Amino acid sequence: MPTELIRKHELEALLKNLASIKATAETLRLQAQTFTEESEAEFIEGTNFKRKLDGMPQATKNIVDKTSKLAVKLNKTDTTTEVLKEIYTDLLLLETVIQKLNIALNALRQDELKVIELRYFEGLAWIGIADEFLVSKATAQRLRSEALNKMRVVARIAIDDYNKIMKILNLN
Repeated sequence: MPTELIRKHELEALLKNLASIKATAETLRLQAQTFTEESEAEFIEGTNFKRKLDGMPQATKNIVDKTSKLAVKLNKTDTTTEVLKEIYTDLLLLETVIQKLNIALNALRQDELKVIELRYFEGLAWIGIADEFLVSKATAQRLRSEALNKMRVVARIAIDDYNKIMKILNLN
């Protein structure tokens, strides 16, 4: 079964939220960098705190048993790997969609690009866009519709990816 692509209203939602998508991608990049720099001491402290809450025996301040040290490192590695995998999966999706939208925007004619920018990035009302182009509101809306159709074909963003992005942005 072929992949279902987003429709115009979903493309509009992505365009309206493009700044948030870019900011979230930047935050995830920073989060991944910060997470990988977490010290072993912080991990051990967190493990001790969790054990205290669970009523389990706590590790000492200085872990002297080689097996315990290895277990802590392996546990940290597994946890780090899982979290980083999730961060990088989300980041890859966001960056891919950002690139696809940029490619689609670059495929537009100058007048189509201008109407998209005015409507979705500057939030201008239809009457303002029509005045900017010296055309009727209906003509400005038709130009936007043509631009969105072209962008949908060029960007080829899957509906599943759209839904994941909306979930990442907490817009679902």
